[in-house]
Amino acid sequence: MGLYGYCLAGSALIAIGIYESLVSSITHLTIHTKTPPKHKTPPRLIILSISTSIISLSFIINALISLRDSLQSHDPTGLALQLQISTVGSLFLLHSLLPLLPIPLPRSLPRLILSSAFAQEFLHFYLHRKDPSGLENRYFDLMLLPVSLCAVSALLRPDWAGGLARGVGLVMQGAWFVQMGFSFFTDWGMARGCALHQRSAGNFTVKCKGHMDEHRSMAIATLQFNCLLALIVIGALFVYSVVARVYGVTEDCFNGSSRNYTPLNAELGELSSQARFALDDGDDDGDDGDGEIVGDVERNGVKMKSVGGAPELGVNGFGDHE
Repeated sequence: MGLYGYCLAGSALIAIGIYESLVSSITHLTIHTKTPPKHKTPPRLIILSISTSIISLSFIINALISLRDSLQSHDPTGLALQLQISTVGSLFLLHSLLPLLPIPLPRSLPRLILSSAFAQEFLHFYLHRKDPSGLENRYFDLMLLPVSLCAVSALLRPDWAGGLARGVGLVMQGAWFVQMGFSFFTDWGMARGCALHQRSAGNFTVKCKGHMDEHRSMAIATLQFNCLLALIVIGALFVYSVVARVYGVTEDCFNGSSRNYTPLNAELGELSSQARFALDDGDDDGDDGDGEIVGDVERNGVKMKSVGGAPELGVNGFGDHE
């Protein structure tokens, strides 16, 4: 898998991630509308399944081609790596074909297979250390963050939050695949003082000349990842805000309430328009039978008894007794 392979794989992951994020957001924002019957497969799920199947098959075919090249080059390390890629691709292919099967399946089975596939991908990049001092190890370590996000979202219940998180994780994986392709296989994308050493189609390492070149290259890789992460987060928030404005935002994102948000100043206006309340509002003033109004008034901690408009002083609730 060279530059074109990394770029094609990354672009496909970006497209699937954007599609899943948009569909999850739109489905969440229009949750008050009628949902399709449970016994039918939603069209969005069919599109995702077909797209994921094509990408998984592409990874498997590319791994088999690289496997033959590793055998011809007598490279056991490349052979093991291509077998790992084939295993991960097979798990994703199996997960993508499950919704297309005509037989009913347990709800937890697709999530279990998907989480297992992302866990295998995590181990692949975590253990992908052909050369301990290779620059590619920093790129693979940074790839663990979006893979972990996808793995955690796969364990969540199938709702809009899990789909949105998984979509963002796939977009981040795809963008980082494209960045790795340019950083490994092009002169202007690779850090100064580093060069690519390749033994077979899937077994390569990036060596730097000196200690300072290696540290500078790792810092550049971290900076590239941070910039991509910031751009993706800003883009996701912008797209979600646009979709929310088009379809309307519900008051409660989790219980599906169809009431719209009310501005904060409107609630403050309602509070200010309410009548003022007085202390001891629960004690009704009454007539003592002689035409005089009797009531209790408390001022500064001292309770006074009002008789006929003239307050009679009393302390702690006890008036003057003869």
